[in-house]
Amino acid sequence: MELTEAEAQRFLRTMSFANVQDLEGYVRLLSQNGCEVRVAEDTGRFPAYFDLSLKMIEMQLTYDVLATVGFRTDLLETIKDTFRFLGKLSRAGKIVQARFIARRE
Repeated sequence: MELTEAEAQRFLRTMSFANVQDLEGYVRLLSQNGCEVRVAEDTGRFPAYFDLSLKMIEMQLTYDVLATVGFRTDLLETIKDTFRFLGKLSRAGKIVQARFIARRE
């Protein structure tokens, strides 16, 4: 599934990435740079990480996150909203955690 333009912009801004590729794009980049790609796969684990991180912030690490952001509850809500957004994208298959195994020739 492809990201909408709004999702892509928010994702790139959130993660501080200049751009991202899909699996095939990264395989192409590796291949163009002399690598023989042996494995390129979605680990299938990404959604659970966002869900766990959000649960930890809400149930156990609230004080720690608040202390990190100067006890600004608005920033705490922004952080939680961001984890919800990333979790939603990952559950929809729009972002993945990928594993690449390649050998440079």
